[in-house]
Amino acid sequence: MKIKISFILLVITIMLVACGQADSQNKTENDNDKKDAADDADLVLKSSIQTPPEGELTKGFDKFLDKVEERSEGKVAFERYYSESLAKASDSFSSLTNNIADIALFVPSYSPGDLPLANVGTLPALWEDAYVGEEAFYNLYENTPALQEEVEEQNVKWVGQYATPSYYFVTSKEVKNIEDIKGKKVIATGGLADLAEELGATVVGTPITESYEAMEKGTVDGVFYGLTASATYDLQEPANYVYTLPLGSSTGLYGMNLDVWEDLPEDVQNIMEEVAEEHAEDFHEIYQIEGDEAALKEFEEAGVEIIEPEEEDIDKLIEHAKPIWNQWAEKNDSQEILDDFRNYLDEAEESNPFDK
Repeated sequence: MKIKISFILLVITIMLVACGQADSQNKTENDNDKKDAADDADLVLKSSIQTPPEGELTKGFDKFLDKVEERSEGKVAFERYYSESLAKASDSFSSLTNNIADIALFVPSYSPGDLPLANVGTLPALWEDAYVGEEAFYNLYENTPALQEEVEEQNVKWVGQYATPSYYFVTSKEVKNIEDIKGKKVIATGGLADLAEELGATVVGTPITESYEAMEKGTVDGVFYGLTASATYDLQEPANYVYTLPLGSSTGLYGMNLDVWEDLPEDVQNIMEEVAEEHAEDFHEIYQIEGDEAALKEFEEAGVEIIEPEEEDIDKLIEHAKPIWNQWAEKNDSQEILDDFRNYLDEAEESNPFDK
């Protein structure tokens, strides 16, 4: 009997090793394919993102880059730097202005002083679906010269965008309703930080890349993040609860060093503009459908309790959010931008192909 068990264990071990070798070989082949494409391209550009290769945010950004490479038919390839290997998350925007990266994903809420208008996309409780947020943000940038000028004045060209689905309260402390957020120490940025304070929480200025350690040590009680972002940083491990109050979402930009952009052939510029226009559906499928579904499963398997909000708490949320919208518009003298954005959100909600 012992011999049979030993034999079975040996067979299982051999199979696991073989699978691991196959996965490693596939990854190596994929990496080699990308390297060959870069070697053969007329122009190789350095791209930067703060998340790891397997993260959904990265996959969404890579989808954008992949399409540009494919449609340029060998003219352009991207040398891809992940996991803050080229620039820290907080330095992503400045990496473009300083010519460290040629193209990068950056989060406007990490640079509120440099990008006050772009932070309209961080205002709380405006949309829930990623498609709706990104489609509206694209239309806002496409039709608002002031937003484009804001980045171009700092030698950066807007070339694309993304938007996340709803952020929730991922926490180690039990939360049964909106009132229970009061007194908690949370990580939040942009308009969501303002919302946290409006709800009586204390905002802790810790970047997402350090959120796991902060929750594990008890430096914070929780984070205002989406499921996909939270799972990317394994927050299902220190968390005990997810309160699915739709706190708000976040938008971000794909930027390119302006000098690099202006040196691109016109047909490549046109390709990038086309890919940006259609990116909302691609990103929604990757980040919300695939990402949130897998992330929710990870949280449930980790034993995290999912707490649904009552309708009255959603109504209270909107009442807390409205003063923040108004304060942003008054501070930036940008009521028109806010109104346009909300109109684009309504239009995107009507045309949302994922809500049929």
